[in-house]
Amino acid sequence: MIYSIHQKFSLNNIFMSDSILNSVLENRETRIGFIRSIPVYQLEGDTTELLPPGSGVLIIADPNTEAFDALERAVETMDIDGINTVVHENKIEIARLERVSEEFALNKMLSAPVYADLRYNGKPLVVNAFVTEDVKFTRVLFPFAGGSYDKNSFTLAEYLENNDSEQLEAMVVLHQPILNSRERAVLRRLPDASRELVFGTAGETVMSGTPGALVATVTAGLLVAAVGTAIGNCSSLFDDMKQFVINPSEIDIRTPNLAVQKLINARRQLLIR
Repeated sequence: MIYSIHQKFSLNNIFMSDSILNSVLENRETRIGFIRSIPVYQLEGDTTELLPPGSGVLIIADPNTEAFDALERAVETMDIDGINTVVHENKIEIARLERVSEEFALNKMLSAPVYADLRYNGKPLVVNAFVTEDVKFTRVLFPFAGGSYDKNSFTLAEYLENNDSEQLEAMVVLHQPILNSRERAVLRRLPDASRELVFGTAGETVMSGTPGALVATVTAGLLVAAVGTAIGNCSSLFDDMKQFVINPSEIDIRTPNLAVQKLINARRQLLIR
């Protein structure tokens, strides 16, 4: 992993209420910032409890967390049963948490020893993710159109409270969707300079199915009362995401940027169901 110190981090294009944005920016000014690369893994085929096809997930944990290490081993070896077992236990932990107020959640995040943003080629995908007690690792989903991408373009920007704060364990997992011919044609025509469009940002509604649980992201002026996906089974999403998520007639290969954005929006809608 490559580490580099960075003094300030921009939150441009991330929509937060003024009060939340100001609190976050003031807190970041007091912290030590690092940007580094993190492992990126890809799943294909059958769904898992971790995420459905057509999505990505940021997973973070405190150092030396056995559950995180077990999950990473299972992802590396494509051990579907192992992935499902670890994630099921994580969902049970989440279900035991109580929903909290926005003020409590914000204070919890700002007092965390470290919190982090995930970016692709500089584009924020997840902001203000952190680990909370009683849940061994945090998961935040974001939409993924599918197709090619550069693993090295993923970076984690961490904000450490002080020099004694430890950096997070972190990884990204992507699940390639099954694409129809028109979707594949659009993605092939997407300019390299626009490749970040294949990933959408995580929003509060992406996590709306989670019972209880504590904040993982701050977007759209709201703190998300969740640290992972819903306790329910991801398999119900798999059949939906295997099918056309938008009408093929709406995908114009002559305007790939617009078509990919439509695809991302459709994937997001499936994630929040």
